[in-house]
Amino acid sequence: MTVQRSGKKAWKVIYFASGGRPRWYHIGDVDAVGLADARKLASRVMFAVAEGKDPVAVWVKPAQPVAPEGSIRFGVSLMALPITDTQYKN
Repeated sequence: MTVQRSGKKAWKVIYFASGGRPRWYHIGDVDAVGLADARKLASRVMFAVAEGKDPVAVWVKPAQPVAPEGSIRFGVSLMALPITDTQYKN
């Protein structure tokens, strides 16, 4: 569990990716996810890591442009983030 200066608490899983650097996987806020569920989700993440997968790399994908090419104004483009309901809540 991590606690921010604001007092917000969240469940996190820390694992090491194939490159050797630590990765943080956000499971969810303590208010939204109970301890038993957080442990289950953490075990799923660690199982994926044991299989050689990188759960954070799968979750974070490059943003895809929403606007058609050439419709960018003032040097700013609209980007679609890969967020589903489940990812937004976590």
